[in-house]
Amino acid sequence: MRFKLKCTPYIFVATTCFIAFALSACDAKPKNALAQQQHFICKSLIDGFLKAQHLGQYELQNVHPIVQDAVSERQYIYRVSSDYQIRLTPQQKKLHFQCQHQDPQHYRVQFIHTDSQIVQTLIQLELPPKPVMRQLTAFSLE
Repeated sequence: MRFKLKCTPYIFVATTCFIAFALSACDAKPKNALAQQQHFICKSLIDGFLKAQHLGQYELQNVHPIVQDAVSERQYIYRVSSDYQIRLTPQQKKLHFQCQHQDPQHYRVQFIHTDSQIVQTLIQLELPPKPVMRQLTAFSLE
């Protein structure tokens, strides 16, 4: 006995919605808003430092621990972009950074020398308190 299944528009839409829902459940984005904020600030500080030092050929390779929960310290590893690696031979293929988040207003980015394990502070950021931030911004902060 042979069955022939017709794909009606309703079945197609229902199947597409189910697949989209299933894939969104596997989303790797961090769920914690504070973790997202920490990662955004740390990555922005490191990227800004690299650009200021004319090291734009490095790109983020790895973050540890992953950006799932808020933590007080996170490691960022940058590597030379594959486009640059073909044309240039960099002195260091990977750069290791450590970003510390002491409280909601204080951040510190440090460079870790992989050979000697010496940690050197590059940037310290002190954000203004929330009431001051509300006065400085043109939009509403929660």
